[in-house]
Amino acid sequence: MKIFIKTFGCKVNQYESEKIKYNLKIKKHEIVNSFEKSDVTIINSCIVTQKSEKKSKDLVKQIKNYNKNIKIILIGCLVEKESLKEADYNINNKNKIKNTLKILDVNNIQPLEKIEKQTRAFIKIQDGCDQFCSYCIIPYVRKNITNKPIEKIIHETEKLSGNGFKEVVLTGIHLGRHPELVDIIKKISKINNIKRIRLSSIQVNEISNKLIQQLSENNKMMEHLHISLQSGSNKILKLMNRPYSREYFIDKVKTIRNKIPYFGLSTDLIVGFPGERKKDFYRSLDLLTKLKFHRVHVFPYSRREGTKAFKMKDVVSEKIKNKRAKKIRKISSQIFSEFVNDLKKRTYKVLVEASKNGNSYGYTENYLRCKILNDIIKPNELVNTKIIDKINNKHLIIGRKN
Repeated sequence: MKIFIKTFGCKVNQYESEKIKYNLKIKKHEIVNSFEKSDVTIINSCIVTQKSEKKSKDLVKQIKNYNKNIKIILIGCLVEKESLKEADYNINNKNKIKNTLKILDVNNIQPLEKIEKQTRAFIKIQDGCDQFCSYCIIPYVRKNITNKPIEKIIHETEKLSGNGFKEVVLTGIHLGRHPELVDIIKKISKINNIKRIRLSSIQVNEISNKLIQQLSENNKMMEHLHISLQSGSNKILKLMNRPYSREYFIDKVKTIRNKIPYFGLSTDLIVGFPGERKKDFYRSLDLLTKLKFHRVHVFPYSRREGTKAFKMKDVVSEKIKNKRAKKIRKISSQIFSEFVNDLKKRTYKVLVEASKNGNSYGYTENYLRCKILNDIIKPNELVNTKIIDKINNKHLIIGRKN
């Protein structure tokens, strides 16, 4: 059977789709690259924003308008919110992989061993969130908190390492809630073929001293974290129901940077949240400058029906939100330039992911995308690279093989 899989949203969704794909291929199903070529299309949906929800719904309609005989299996967060009559099957997040594969007569699910066209392997270790940040829909659609047993995580990692993967990324909806996170890191570190371990997004209040010790002492742990800030104002953090203060965030980052001076930090920031005054915005701006995040994903606040913030008053205008987002992007670019200037002439190991036009591309330990000049290097090779400069207006650094 010819099957097309379309994935929207987070790294957890990406992992789940890869596991579905891998098990389908074991059963000799053919994975095709467009719904037009498929007998069945699986849509792994996302509804974190109105826009992402619309994309999933629009694709369902597009497929049925193209050919009503194509079977549609709609899975994930959208189904938690509502089922679509146009879809032939609606599968929610509970046992998503098992129930999706069962429709296609795959009952003996195998651990993920291979991910195509990637040099980094995502490993899902946790699912679900009950934080209920006031702007976020996720706890309503991924409400079942589950932690994958450590034995299964290690088994899957060993399988992936046996297929040549050198770098793994531990991921989850609320990654830091896994009670055995540090033990998982220690056990994965003992797998010889695994050379690099990364974490996906984690909350600052879940970065324990034991985790910081792993980041500083374990040479397989990469020197980067994505820690969502969302606001530098205590007033706005409280309205958002974020479980930390501005001062706590600063102290934690300083603790990390004291141990690892060139540690890479990226973050998410929402501007124009209801009630955000100019002084609140400038507190966010001040924090970005103080903590020197090398990458900032900035989002003008978007109302999401079903969340607590949807009903909040004191709405910030679109014009002000966009102006503030533009300012954040400008400051973020300047901070990135300063961060790279400090790295010049330093040598980093780059895991090569691809080569193009006579150059190779990959990521440093502190998660900077690097263009290695005038060298064609095989994907999945780790090479020592001296940092030369950055490319203007892009989060891309330039290096030479050392």
